[in-house]
Amino acid sequence: MPTEHAHLRLEHVECRFDEERIIKNFSLSLSQGEIGSLLGPSGCGKTTLLRGIAGFLPVRQGRIILKGEEISSPKKNLRPEDRHIGMIFQDYALFPHLSVLENVCFGLKNNKKNKHEKAMVFLERVGLASLAKRHPHELSGGQQQRVAIARALAPEPDILLMDEPFSNLDTDLRKRLSAEVRELLKQNGTTAILVTHDQQEAFAVADKVAVIENGELQQWDTPFNLYHKPQNRFVSTFVGDGQFISGTVINEGLIETEAGQMKSPINTHWQKGDQLEVLIRPGDISPDADSPCKTEVISKTFAGPSIIYTLKLAKGNHLDAHFPSNMNFNIGDIIGISINIPHLTTFKLEN
Repeated sequence: MPTEHAHLRLEHVECRFDEERIIKNFSLSLSQGEIGSLLGPSGCGKTTLLRGIAGFLPVRQGRIILKGEEISSPKKNLRPEDRHIGMIFQDYALFPHLSVLENVCFGLKNNKKNKHEKAMVFLERVGLASLAKRHPHELSGGQQQRVAIARALAPEPDILLMDEPFSNLDTDLRKRLSAEVRELLKQNGTTAILVTHDQQEAFAVADKVAVIENGELQQWDTPFNLYHKPQNRFVSTFVGDGQFISGTVINEGLIETEAGQMKSPINTHWQKGDQLEVLIRPGDISPDADSPCKTEVISKTFAGPSIIYTLKLAKGNHLDAHFPSNMNFNIGDIIGISINIPHLTTFKLEN
């Protein structure tokens, strides 16, 4: 969708907190029904940007446009309650004295009968219709989160903002709920933004992910492209595991490394003799007894279906590798490896 027709558009946005510039020259757009995620380390500005979109923090430069209407700029800051934005917080913010049904009804403007009918529709969608008369303290953490989701979706907001909504849940429940939330948002055609520092969560929920460092957008892309086609070194190391080894360009299609020759990306500007860094991810490595590249196993961690090995190359560099757990090597073993990387990531070696 062309940017000018986007459901949500941020244009060169700058936000400050206590006069410190947190968000810098930030631009992205979301289509109707698309789910985006703001991903980055703690303190990078994710929540500050979300507050700017919600209207809790003014925009010092640039502008934010929702459904074609400018809602934030240096000259305009539409009140949060007038933006028709839904929000889900880390602590769910449920009213303890209200029942589940009353909590979901809270933001609705219909008459009482219509409120109850609409609230029950959304409780049914999150699988909690049978618990409508209970109070929040009578629910599990996952059930409370579902109530918060139903309450946020019931007014049918133009966009839903989620600030680390699964952070208080255990790992298994987080995975299950994140998948359920994505399915629910897609069923409702709801445009949404998720703030998280957990890349697996961002990948599970979002169509596109913004990787942020120090308040600046590093890459806005699909999870697949962020992992396989990172645009800079920060994105390549923040998204997924991996190590860099040095390489030398032999010709425009081939790079020589201590782990063997590798095909360089198509249409790169590297020239013969250029010194590069080549990203190797754990899943790129396979044991290969016939390979001339020999490595020493220096550590191993059993992880159920796989074993995570740290392998030492001949020149002393280390690589992490994930092998099926039936490939049980011992520390000190010398094993051959082959590396197959369909989407080779390279950066010019900094002197």
